[in-house]
Amino acid sequence: MKNLPQFRDKSHEEFRQHILKTKGVYIGSNISGLQIGIIIVILFVIITSPLWIEKLTNWYNKRKERKEMSG
Repeated sequence: MKNLPQFRDKSHEEFRQHILKTKGVYIGSNISGLQIGIIIVILFVIITSPLWIEKLTNWYNKRKERKEMSG
């Protein structure tokens, strides 16, 4: 596309804007490694949170049972 005469002297941003206007398609997002890392950490927390809640609940119930048996 950059070799077409109407785009030869235009910047990359102008070319992207033209595509966005004519086709309604956004090409080229600026996703950095940091953003991908943040997404992975968030997904990890979402996946592991129910496991920790279950472990804490089990710990609390065992503790409560021990108090009832001893007291």
